[in-house]
Amino acid sequence: MHSVKKVVLITGCSSGIGLSLAVRLASDPGKKYKVYATMRDLDKKQRLLESVRGLHKDTLDILQMDVTDRTSIDRAKVQVQEGHVDILVCNAGVGLMGPLELQTVEVMRRVMEVNLFGTLQTFQTFLPDMKSRGGGRILVTGSTGGLHGLPFSEVYCASKFAIEGACECLAVLLQQFNIHVSLVECGPVNTDFLLNLHRTEPGDPLLDALDPLTLRLYQTFLQHCGAMFQNVAQDTDDIVKVFLDAIESPEPAFRYYTNGSVPPLVKLKTALPDGLEYIREIGKITFAQDLEEAHQEHFGSCGSLLLSSRTLPLAPFSSVRLSRGFVHLITAAHPQRIEHFESRTLRYTPEQIYDIVANVDQYSCFVPWCKASRSARSRNGHVLAELTVGFPPVFERYVSELSHVPNHQIRAVCRDSSLFHHLESVWSFSPGPAPDSCIVDFTVSFQFKSLLHSQLAAVIFKEVAREIVSAFESRAAELYRNTISSTKQPPKF
Repeated sequence: MHSVKKVVLITGCSSGIGLSLAVRLASDPGKKYKVYATMRDLDKKQRLLESVRGLHKDTLDILQMDVTDRTSIDRAKVQVQEGHVDILVCNAGVGLMGPLELQTVEVMRRVMEVNLFGTLQTFQTFLPDMKSRGGGRILVTGSTGGLHGLPFSEVYCASKFAIEGACECLAVLLQQFNIHVSLVECGPVNTDFLLNLHRTEPGDPLLDALDPLTLRLYQTFLQHCGAMFQNVAQDTDDIVKVFLDAIESPEPAFRYYTNGSVPPLVKLKTALPDGLEYIREIGKITFAQDLEEAHQEHFGSCGSLLLSSRTLPLAPFSSVRLSRGFVHLITAAHPQRIEHFESRTLRYTPEQIYDIVANVDQYSCFVPWCKASRSARSRNGHVLAELTVGFPPVFERYVSELSHVPNHQIRAVCRDSSLFHHLESVWSFSPGPAPDSCIVDFTVSFQFKSLLHSQLAAVIFKEVAREIVSAFESRAAELYRNTISSTKQPPKF
């Protein structure tokens, strides 16, 4: 007997995330899903057809649906052969970038009609049936532009901020009907978004009406965005995996972050209540004349993230059980040295934990924000850890010099920092009290050049460290789950 397929309707499937998600669900080996891939213009369906190559006739249908036209939405609903939708994915959206004073009312209204009212109309059409059936799932493609503001993106961010609020309101209500609402928060993605973006282009005569400073800032912002999409954009496959997690989870979260964790800018936004430092720092990020300086400024504004990213080779020891710990911060009128020490007992051997820490080449597979990682040797024979760490809206490359005493100690020193006067970390491994266990002593000391950076590190260090803890705990479990007991005692502090 064939199992009943879950009926999935996805908007915005002519390209990008919608197309990739439709293909992935329709290609499920167990044929668990019947997918209705919708798009405003069926003339653009060729890419989707080429992707499935006619192999999914029983799991995929393509429908015309314009989210800004209620009649079109109703017509698509009638064409769903099963008579209901189990999983609704609202993915259709458009972008707008440019100085606000140059945008016409018609263009601004179009963005709101697609991103906001189009999504709300889609909700209105499919919600009554989900309520009457007593269950369903709604997934919405969100954006970090709905979590924090971006210059020259006022209308786009307004539409995404509005969707965040609407989804939050619905989630509170719809839990009473066993309907789960989830937002999938995306940063830059390698899709046709930039090509389809309505943008005021350099050389456009409209720019002649701008004052010189705004024009110069806009040109800098365009360079900034180009570098961001080139260097830190995620592939659609990465995004689809997050959607699959939300679809298949028995208890889906309200928010999913496609980079695996809350973006540091969002944390920074809420860390200091009056918001002034956040506004100043994001201005430095975006408008620094030198893009490299902008990248450094951003990582500095995220204080504790810099601690984690600059010392990522040390981070695995944040994942072990804490026996005792302290963070010592000397408060003064100038940045002082910050020291952090922990000693933890692990239910893994010293060799196992040493291998995780030493294997820098694998960091990009599981460390939050790590886009690329590799180890190399310098001319003097030292081992170098070369990492690219990125998240919207910037990235940074850096090198740490490592020295090893195999299975006993790893020391890391960052040599190229424009943000630190000093940064050094040491891990030490010794046999634990029980068989196949070890004691890990972890020490890091650092000194920022900026007092603000030191203050921010103190504010959000623990929260960022928890993100790193989770990543390395998951890695250890993945690698060694068959070699240790599945029952773990709670940590003792």
